Amino acid sequence: MKNLLYILVSVLTISACSSVDCPLNNRVYSKSGFYVHGDTAKSIADTLTVNLRVNGKDTIILNKKTGAHDIQLPVSFLNNVDTLALVVNNTDGFSVTDSIYMEKTNELHFESVECGPCYFHEIVSVRSTNNFIDSVVVKKKTLDYDLSAEHMYIYLKRQ
Repeated sequence: MKNLLYILVSVLTISACSSVDCPLNNRVYSKSGFYVHGDTAKSIADTLTVNLRVNGKDTIILNKKTGAHDIQLPVSFLNNVDTLALVVNNTDGFSVTDSIYMEKTNELHFESVECGPCYFHEIVSVRSTNNFIDSVVVKKKTLDYDLSAEHMYIYLKRQ
């Protein structure tokens, strides 16, 4: 009878500890919208490809999107600066590239052992080249699980 009581208490204790709600996606993304000055939303009618540059090598993270009015891109947790190359191609084969350099902090976020670790970020600064991008403005510095907020406004040069 005593052994049965120990088993019952053990089972109840173990089952009580497994009610953690882990996020389904523990990746952190930055969301950027395209604008012309005056905060007027703008779509890129041409084809947009975004590459992540790490140690001189490019990795495509968005491939040939048309009609883009915003982009949601994953944020690295190993680098202090994410370098993004935005390449716009039109139907005539003309291509123009701009780079965005997002300096950020990498803060370990821990919810529970069952969920595993994740990194949240704070945007420190942003700069860009200026071929078709006029400027980049940070609107929300904190990068976390919130996918609804726009973190950066990418202002395009007027065509």
